[in-house]
Amino acid sequence: MTSSIAASTRQRAAQRQIAAFTRRFGDAHLYLSYHAAFPLSLTPELLYRLWANFQTDQTGAALNIPWIAVADLLLSGLCREVGHELYEMDAVVRIELLNQLQNEPRFGSLRIQQLAEFVLSYVHYQLKSPDPDLREVARTQRWTALAYTRPGTATRELIAALSELHLNESAQWLRLTSLVETLADPLAEFKPLLSYSRGMKLFMRGRTEEATAELLWLAETGRIQIGGMELPVPEQIRRNFMASAGERSQVVQNQHIVAVTTSPDVNSTMPHAPIIRLYQKLTSEDYIKALYFHTRASSSLWAKLIIFFAILAWIVILGTYIIQLLLSGNFVNFLGSLFVPSLLIASLYYLFGIDFPRKIRRNFQQFKVMQVPSDTTISPEIIETISEISMKRLRISDFYMYRVNSNFILVYLLSLSYLIFPRRCFNSDEDFQQFLVYLKAVFGKPGKPIKRKSLPPRNLAYRASSSLESTISFRIQLTTNDYIKANYLHLRPATELRVYYLLLLGIYISLGGFLSYSVIILGGNIADFIFWLSLGICGLYLYFFLLPSRVRRISSQSTYVTFEHQVEISPEMLEVVEVTGTTRMRLADFHKYKVSQELIVLYPTDRSFYIFPRRCFPSEADVQTFLSYLQTNLGSPKS
Repeated sequence: MTSSIAASTRQRAAQRQIAAFTRRFGDAHLYLSYHAAFPLSLTPELLYRLWANFQTDQTGAALNIPWIAVADLLLSGLCREVGHELYEMDAVVRIELLNQLQNEPRFGSLRIQQLAEFVLSYVHYQLKSPDPDLREVARTQRWTALAYTRPGTATRELIAALSELHLNESAQWLRLTSLVETLADPLAEFKPLLSYSRGMKLFMRGRTEEATAELLWLAETGRIQIGGMELPVPEQIRRNFMASAGERSQVVQNQHIVAVTTSPDVNSTMPHAPIIRLYQKLTSEDYIKALYFHTRASSSLWAKLIIFFAILAWIVILGTYIIQLLLSGNFVNFLGSLFVPSLLIASLYYLFGIDFPRKIRRNFQQFKVMQVPSDTTISPEIIETISEISMKRLRISDFYMYRVNSNFILVYLLSLSYLIFPRRCFNSDEDFQQFLVYLKAVFGKPGKPIKRKSLPPRNLAYRASSSLESTISFRIQLTTNDYIKANYLHLRPATELRVYYLLLLGIYISLGGFLSYSVIILGGNIADFIFWLSLGICGLYLYFFLLPSRVRRISSQSTYVTFEHQVEISPEMLEVVEVTGTTRMRLADFHKYKVSQELIVLYPTDRSFYIFPRRCFPSEADVQTFLSYLQTNLGSPKS
């Protein structure tokens, strides 16, 4: 009763403090304080990013928060400085602000989800910082965000962190158990963790009897296991367990508890739609098999029928010819007749059986992103992938289609661009089938493109890094013409090959001139001239009509390709922030680059590239600076 009255008193005091802050500064400052309450700790840089990223409510209406609100909030009574440029809110004030945020019609629980995504993005690279204090703060912020979005994941990581502590690290125990206590509301369903944390906090404060009473119901033969992990139990409490074994057995019997395990996250609005998690580390063989599957599956029925009947006709004609040769006894011609089909079969085997896998393996070695393992989370609506170099979050409804066989699920952004989900990476076959259920709910049958006119406008994703000291910063909004020009630049031969292409073109023009002279002057065979002319027309059609039309068709499949994205460039790093997430790579990890008068094309592999139009750079000096960075890291351009 006394503790309840004290808690109510503290809550009323917090409400009065927030009301006084609002009267002094206004609603716009209050809205910023709502968002600032989500992280457990604040820095001026983090609060400024919150201000920059959350300038509208859920309907898109402007909040009109002035930039001075960042300083006003940090210097107000709502925050206290706990270290150099490190601030915290009182726990009761923080919880009250979060409650008001969720109850405010302009924000609601969806804004909590967005704040969690922002924090996860923000601390992603800080988790690998060489500064141990920064890593510790980032880990705490990550657990806070996960507690609101993926409480099962947060619980498992907190249990793992507690299991690694030594009993003599009292300061670390108090810090971590206090964190769990702070996250008690979002982790309310994970009672074993909360109870263990309270018990260990009591023990570290010297209240052994109370700690024993708190931990007793979790223990079995003096041991505590939560989520399949054994947690430390102080010897003094263990002796108390054994001394009260009879009482503990009765408690266990009454509670029907033998071992306590955490349950996986479940979408609160869809209780029958579990969250799927998988750890993906793709190999070059995965890419080879997936591309074989894509090639077979993407071939149209007409193309397959034409190939089938062409092969059948070739077999029938060749078989008839061979039979005639055998009956005539002309074995020399028979052996000669096998040369052409043998050469054709050998060429096809080399192209598809040797050269094709070899190129995929080479690209796998070139493209560092392919080799980076990733953690993937799949819900009924979202696919989120986090790795060391990127964080991507895409809605399933924004994909183009999917395909499936016994080994893979391919989910397509475009008809030529897809994500690979090997069956072996799923935790169970049930998860694999559950993913198919989510895809079927959106697309229906596999291989059936979703019909949409366009994707709705989307704001840029949150930056996944705060430590990149960029020297060049700009925004890019690519057009279809940019993609067409980039493909022309991609097809442009390397300098050392241009002599051969010019030589072939010279031969073609010379032959055309000779055939024209032969037909017009000498009355030669017009069929040769028509054949020569048709080759030229086909080449012009492929280069000037088919290529642009194909690029336009593919880019129309998703407006993601023309959404605006932010680019940050430093002497060693490149960071691209898109609506789907953030990618950050070292410039030295790219394979090559090409330059034209309008574009810079940067290649992760021989077959894929990033496009940087010169017009998007703030100035020509920035273009030259970027080229100097590429020169330093990759050498001269390849063309």
